[in-house]
Amino acid sequence: MKNGLLHCLYYPTGADDRLLDGTNIRLLQLLSDVKNILITIYDRCRDEYPFRSKQFGTLLDTSVPHGVKAGSTQHFYRLIHPDDVAFVKQTEWKACQFLQDRPSAERSDYMLVCEFRMKNRKGSYSRFLHHVKVMQSDSNGEIRGLFICSELIEEEVFTDICHCYIVNRRTNKFYEINKAGNTSSLKHLSSRERHIMRLLASGKDSLSISAALCISNNTVNNHRRNILDKTGTVNCVQAAVYCKSVGDI
Repeated sequence: MKNGLLHCLYYPTGADDRLLDGTNIRLLQLLSDVKNILITIYDRCRDEYPFRSKQFGTLLDTSVPHGVKAGSTQHFYRLIHPDDVAFVKQTEWKACQFLQDRPSAERSDYMLVCEFRMKNRKGSYSRFLHHVKVMQSDSNGEIRGLFICSELIEEEVFTDICHCYIVNRRTNKFYEINKAGNTSSLKHLSSRERHIMRLLASGKDSLSISAALCISNNTVNNHRRNILDKTGTVNCVQAAVYCKSVGDI
């Protein structure tokens, strides 16, 4: 997500001091519709979500348990797979500490990428990849608003793979911040794997790739298996969506 777009969505004015106005909410929904992604804004000071795109209701379970406020952080945690909740909470804390230690002016350079399971409308769990960026800090330098972009990777998933990292989008440096619980090791594609993944995403098969790169068909298929292993996906279509989301292709 380009920083310029996030800057144009800031709304830190007046006694109300809310993050968004009506115009910006319409822009966010338009962006969500065009990209077919789930967009959420979280206000840490108010502990509320002033915006959730309508895709929230089509992708996730919208039922609200008794005693739980709709749209609250408690409601959000209820949507996460029980085995992933501790991991998500630890990641949130560690990511905030990591970003809080950076100068306010540099925080927009960083993005948290986090993967875990959330309950869908069918009652089962889907695999989502979440990108989180700091929208705004308050006058004391405390992180105030978070922009969260979530993309569905797999409709129904039974594996317990979840991981996270922070990337500096300006320098492309990666930081793995949470290896606790059931996290998998962070595995990025090699330059050769990224090249092959781009060719697969463009519609080429193994034979045409082997001819183009002057390597054997078996070597191409070995790379394909490595790509699926590193991305935790079951086919090249899912791998392409995943790699595009994390910026590997």
